[in-house]
Amino acid sequence: MPEKHFFSEPFEMVRCDGKAMQPDTSEDQIDNKIDLSFLKHSEIVPYLIAGNLRPGSLNACVNASWIVQSAKPLFGERFDVTFQLIISVDVNFEKSKICVYSFQSDTTFKQVMLKRELDTFKPNKSRDPYLSIHKPKERLAGFRVTKKLTSNSLQTKKIISHVQEMLSGLQRKFYGEVAEKFEQDQEGIAIAGSLLSGSKHLWRSFVIMGFPLSMENNDNLRALLFGSDAILAGSGGEKQDSFLDNLQNIYSYFSVREELPPDANIIGDIETVVTKRVENLIAIIKAIIEGRQAVQDAEVFELFAPIILRLKLINSRTA
Repeated sequence: MPEKHFFSEPFEMVRCDGKAMQPDTSEDQIDNKIDLSFLKHSEIVPYLIAGNLRPGSLNACVNASWIVQSAKPLFGERFDVTFQLIISVDVNFEKSKICVYSFQSDTTFKQVMLKRELDTFKPNKSRDPYLSIHKPKERLAGFRVTKKLTSNSLQTKKIISHVQEMLSGLQRKFYGEVAEKFEQDQEGIAIAGSLLSGSKHLWRSFVIMGFPLSMENNDNLRALLFGSDAILAGSGGEKQDSFLDNLQNIYSYFSVREELPPDANIIGDIETVVTKRVENLIAIIKAIIEGRQAVQDAEVFELFAPIILRLKLINSRTA
């Protein structure tokens, strides 16, 4: 269910027959809006989404009518007849009616009638139901309501397919816009991307300086820094390529690929990948350190041992 849709706020009340809505004779001014936000519209969610994507395609109108609520015999052939006001809201998508909400109001009027008049009497002509609609419409949430779906399954399937296509297009557009923002220096996304790229460069520098021998011999360590499983950068910088080793390329990829983008935002999966790869790098570095500690050795010392030896020799000759 979208957070905002046609029924999330009161809407203008118009008659389905196209006639002007007349005010109650007892009121000088009226609020000509009707509120159905309290209803659950789960059965027409695809149409609500389509209405958001195509403003004006979804609308609603009001019908009002009197029905016989009860007919109590009095004397002879006379009956005490109670008429009840029914307020119906037709929900339309473009030119098709898709749903009808009918409310049994507490507004009634009585009339004594002969038995022969019961079948021929037309209450809507005797008393205009639309003149009595304004006060009870404020209390719709308290009335009994029935819902009737009038759209057929084929029509609904077409709308669902159309909505999915439009949402996928919007997703692709959004991912493309995110990718472009990595190159806009003043944008928060670009700043965050630069920080992530800086973090990756720091990891590389620390590992290369601290574990030079492992960098030469450990394939897993090199993969976590330079390979397909490397920790992600924010962007590729000036040198852009097709590798999905930075966020900019990932968002760009999902904006142009032929397959439909995932239903959920990919940011959740990206966060998981970023965290997992950093955890893997930390784990392998920890294992290297523990291995060196076990033999009381350090990689940096081994790398610079020849230079240190020469300095010691030079120092001993000059002493």
